[in-house]
Amino acid sequence: MDKDSLDAVDRIVEQWREERPDLDPSGKAITGRIVRLANLLQRRFSAAFDELGLSDGDYGLLVPLRRAGAPHELTPTALARTRMITSGGLTPALDRLEKRGWIERRPNPADRRGSLVRLTPAGIDLIDRAMALHAEAELEIVGALPAKQREQLAALLHELLIALEPA
Repeated sequence: MDKDSLDAVDRIVEQWREERPDLDPSGKAITGRIVRLANLLQRRFSAAFDELGLSDGDYGLLVPLRRAGAPHELTPTALARTRMITSGGLTPALDRLEKRGWIERRPNPADRRGSLVRLTPAGIDLIDRAMALHAEAELEIVGALPAKQREQLAALLHELLIALEPA
């Protein structure tokens, strides 16, 4: 491989081959790139959200409510599950979103002890604008590859995710 076409992961794999010839670092050629890409994507999405005054964490809590469909509400437990966050971490996040007028909490008619978290009209508007920016950034990013390669990559990543994700 030409030295000019090496990426950060190529260099890391090569260093491990030199330092630990007893190990096979070839898996890092895939996993390292996935992790590196995830970090780069997250930075790109964060930049898109900055103009809306929205953090990644806030986006991560609001978008499942929008995807839930009308009336755009979930229980705190269901919402916490989508973010893999504890109830102790969820409460201050919801307080912050409520103060900004993006969500409201109301009693759960199906569970007298529980509550529901619902997007407000302002929250729906915000997340719709954020999602448009997010989708635009995604298309810009994957646009670096021709359509056929995007399809192949999507299929390969799908297979890897199916193999690793719990049922």
